[in-house]
Amino acid sequence: MRGLNSFFVGVATAATIVLTTVSAQAQVKRVAPPVGVKPLSTVHPEQGFVEDAYAFDGSGGRLALVRADASAYAELEIIDLAQGGASLAKFDISPATTWVTSVAFVLDGNQIFFTGKTADEARVTGFVYDLAGKQKRKFGPATDVTLTDVNGTPAVAVYNAIARKDGVTHEVSLFRLADGKPLSKKRVLKADVDGFVKPLDLRILYFKNGYAQIVGIKKGAYDKLKDQRLNDNEALYDVNEGKVLRATPIGDLVAYSKLLKLRQLSPNRAVFAVVGDDGRGVDVLTAEDKIVRLETTLSFEHYDPKSLQQQLGRDGKLYFSLTIDPVNPPAVAAKKADPVHIDLYVFDPATSKTERLARLPQNERDFTWAVAGGRWAVLRKHKGYGRGGPDLELYDLVGGAK
Repeated sequence: MRGLNSFFVGVATAATIVLTTVSAQAQVKRVAPPVGVKPLSTVHPEQGFVEDAYAFDGSGGRLALVRADASAYAELEIIDLAQGGASLAKFDISPATTWVTSVAFVLDGNQIFFTGKTADEARVTGFVYDLAGKQKRKFGPATDVTLTDVNGTPAVAVYNAIARKDGVTHEVSLFRLADGKPLSKKRVLKADVDGFVKPLDLRILYFKNGYAQIVGIKKGAYDKLKDQRLNDNEALYDVNEGKVLRATPIGDLVAYSKLLKLRQLSPNRAVFAVVGDDGRGVDVLTAEDKIVRLETTLSFEHYDPKSLQQQLGRDGKLYFSLTIDPVNPPAVAAKKADPVHIDLYVFDPATSKTERLARLPQNERDFTWAVAGGRWAVLRKHKGYGRGGPDLELYDLVGGAK
């Protein structure tokens, strides 16, 4: 017994030495050099900070960003990356909101759509401004306001969720983005605590296509010959038309439950990435409800699973990033902490191929990013403050990170 105890003590001591060695080496700052990028410029505002909401136009030639101070100041600026970050337009948007939550170029890049929190931070409002800084349209305030598409027409969805003792009332209004005119009457769907809407005979599962559609469950028909009720149907309700477009019988209930769980994680998103159930890789759920395991350049065990960030590009490709875990299993085995860097990948649904585009050092800061037209913007966040950051770095993606 004494020999066995000695064996366990020896194993525990060895494991402690390995972990201590790696932990100590992790304190030594090893920086991974940038790969696949060429620096363009860095935005460092003289006043306030760079807000989390920023976006490229479709070609990546211009960038819209917001400077704010978290109380009374909010200024939207459009910069020209072809001219090294020269300012094309700059205007005060604080009368609309001082907390911008999203921004996008719209209507062929000639106007800006942005959303912002109301003064009580309980709701959001959408705005359309021209590039001269004039407010053109306003949507909301509401629970959510977002861009969408209705039969090829750019639109804005205004959604309100109104809690009741016996359920939730869902209100959805759709407006044309170009002129703000309603596309249809407001839909008011009164659901019980289980999400069931009696007039539609449908239980709401999740919203789709920016609140323009609802996916729900309709009970299966009763088969008299078999004396049993058939499987439930998945129903697609169109908000603009105000009717159920289709109801398809659910076949494999286990497979459907798995897909439903993923869809409910990210409603209103057609294509998105998640860490797989096995924790061994990144899966993409496609618009066709197919789950695709992606092949990253580095094996997934090198990455921090919680670090996954993503963006669906206007080109239809899914861009995502992963950050190295400095004490990942291979690093522990080598007794040498890895430098922490960000790897940017792209998945092309048309070819089912995944490619690593670039690498940047993480620099011991949380971050957000946006990508378009071969350009990458990375916002280095404040330490100890969740909103915005002091520096927005702009890069050309030049390849070489495969």
